Amino acid sequence: YYDPYVLEIKLKREHQQWAGTRSVEWKRKNIAAFDVALVSTAHKAINYKELADWTPLIVDTRNALRDINTNRGQVWKA
Repeated sequence: YYDPYVLEIKLKREHQQWAGTRSVEWKRKNIAAFDVALVSTAHKAINYKELADWTPLIVDTRNALRDINTNRGQVWKA
């Protein structure tokens, strides 16, 4: 996952298995390594143009890429 505000998942009673998992660094090599990107929270700190340039498939649940030119079929709204 990538989140500029949650750099590491803290230990919680629920989902303890994720504790200590760290956000990947925002750079092309890391983001392009994923087959799909899921936008579940629209942060203003995220460069969605870069996301579109680096990722072949994006599921956008927040309409965060509405103003970004993307390839046909690249962005799926959910």
